[in-house]
Amino acid sequence: MDSGANGVQPEFEQGVEMQTHLDSRAALLVIIALVLFFSCASRDERLRLAAYKGDSEEASQLIAGGVEIDAKNEYGNTALMVAVIGGHLEIVRDLIAGGADVNARNRAESTALMLAAKKGHFEIVKALLAAGADINARTAGGVTALFVAESGGHTAVVEILRKAGAK
Repeated sequence: MDSGANGVQPEFEQGVEMQTHLDSRAALLVIIALVLFFSCASRDERLRLAAYKGDSEEASQLIAGGVEIDAKNEYGNTALMVAVIGGHLEIVRDLIAGGADVNARNRAESTALMLAAKKGHFEIVKALLAAGADINARTAGGVTALFVAESGGHTAVVEILRKAGAK
């Protein structure tokens, strides 16, 4: 049978070409989605790393670039929590200004305020309180920011927490 006699073969070939084109576009969309997914994940990781290292310039650029500010690592810590643990006040302020959730909890149910109180970071405690951190938040075990500040002997932090209404 002649491939062009009844028009079946050319239509079949066009159908194959069309399907190949659609498959190529679908594959390209999948690749783009994966690139975007992994680039976002690495930006979140870069923000936590900048918070850990105290790199305020990198953190500011990432925040301004729209990174997911409250993304958590495998322990449930956000960039704010990492900056708090490291005692990086400038980054803490930048993250708060960028909309970080000051009451987010990690896997241990700790908040940024609890972590700051545990480390005795007086200025960071003040910044978190000013940003609306829940002063009486408790873990399932009943641990509060006041409790960890008292346990650590951080008298200045204990005083500010009590003055702010900690129980």
